[in-house]
Amino acid sequence: MEDHVRGYALLPGRPGAPGAEPLEHASSLGRQLGMMLMLMLTSKGVAGVSRAAFIILLATADQFGLPHGPILLLLGIDQLMDMGRTTINVVGNCLASAVVARWEGEFAKEKPAEEPAPAIAQ
Repeated sequence: MEDHVRGYALLPGRPGAPGAEPLEHASSLGRQLGMMLMLMLTSKGVAGVSRAAFIILLATADQFGLPHGPILLLLGIDQLMDMGRTTINVVGNCLASAVVARWEGEFAKEKPAEEPAPAIAQ
């Protein structure tokens, strides 16, 4: 998985299956896994497009015959969900950079040399 789309691959599918269960649209494990794989494939490339994950979620729900009503209720909090996805992406990118730098020996372990304090003339 590309390092800049972690949040978009994880969060769009969260309301899919649980959102359908109260409406008597319970799915088998195989169908839920199929939905997860479809969301992972279709969420590629949406990291820079605002509200794109919401459109992908609607399209996937339509493909699996799920009602759009519960998903449309998410439209009000999609801005907060978008902030969460962005946070996951930023933290993932920072962590990946630190891991690669440490792996390649570029991450400094030792403390920098202390410089003597300048003398104060009196």
